[in-house]
This record gives sequence, C-alpha cells and structure tokens, in this order.
Amino acid sequence: MGEETIHERMHLLEKRKHMVEIEIQALQQNLQVLNRKIEFYKDQIKGDQYEFVLYPNEEEQS
Repeated sequence: MGEETIHERMHLLEKRKHMVEIEIQALQQNLQVLNRKIEFYKDQIKGDQYEFVLYPNEEEQS
C-alpha cells in the first residue's frame, strides 16, 4: 500500500471513530433517561407521588 492510501484509511478510521463515540454518548444518555424513568415508575408502584414534572424536555428529545 502506498503512503497516500494508508493516510486515507487512517483519516476514514478517525472519522468513523468519532461517529462511534457520538453514537455511544447518545446511547449512554438514553440509558440514563430510561434508568430515571424506571426509578420514577418503581416509586409510583410503591405509592410515592411527585408533584413536579420529572422530564420537562421529554418532548424535545423524542
């Protein structure tokens, strides 16, 4: 392989790595939201009530 081809592949790998990092970050945020919802609903099942909105930006994220 020529030097140019190696640099092109390295560049593509760096771009893909960055995209995967962004995807992982989004998945982690979604997991955090789901975990908060699970805790919220577990509390609801136990009978605890909340007077405030737990997820005010939920419409924006959907």
